[in-house]
Amino acid sequence: EVGSVVDLPLETWERVFRVNLTGCFLAMKHVIPVMQRQFEETGEGGSIINISSIWGMVGHHYASPYCAAKAALLSLTRTACAPGGRRRSSRRGGRRRSPACCA
Repeated sequence: EVGSVVDLPLETWERVFRVNLTGCFLAMKHVIPVMQRQFEETGEGGSIINISSIWGMVGHHYASPYCAAKAALLSLTRTACAPGGRRRSSRRGGRRRSPACCA
């Protein structure tokens, strides 16, 4: 479902954020403590790689929730993983029309 912010149902906004942001948040919330213990015990951390989108940087008026969620994911990735032996990266693909960007 696509449309402007004015036409977008709240349920769509929330669903897109649950899939594209909350899921990554929950994964990081549970894996970072494991990675911290691993770093303390072995000196080796790990990597967290989140999949973002170029739309999180440039936006599009008919994909507001997707663009906003991917922008938030970029920021979450930057802020959540830096200290304690964890590498973090957010991969941003190019423009590609898919059901996820228009959901």
